Amino acid sequence: MRQQHTQFPRSCQRLQAAHHSAVRLFLGPRAGVTFVSTDSSLTTPYGRSSSESSETVFVFGACVRDEYQLALQFSVGGEAQVNYISLGTPDVTSSPASASSAGDVSRHLIASNVLFFFRWYY
Repeated sequence: MRQQHTQFPRSCQRLQAAHHSAVRLFLGPRAGVTFVSTDSSLTTPYGRSSSESSETVFVFGACVRDEYQLALQFSVGGEAQVNYISLGTPDVTSSPASASSAGDVSRHLIASNVLFFFRWYY
């Protein structure tokens, strides 16, 4: 007896299957976190300066995917995503210390993404 195992990204979970077994519809949440840090230094005739910054980026969203099984080992499909992204407040350290301050900065955005794919299962 042969079994077929299909793996899908964790971002989408199976909600329901369409009436035809070759078509699969998925709907699910997306979530993620990214830690970003940068270091830079600049040497000029007037001296050397350096800067470090770090921030945390959070992503929350939803996706819907439809996939059609062409044959036992091949499928085609598409996915649409809508994400809310919070870019956080950067924590900046400068040397020599800067007298100016940017204050609290809050950055948010909503992004969409569309994917089309062809998969080969082995």
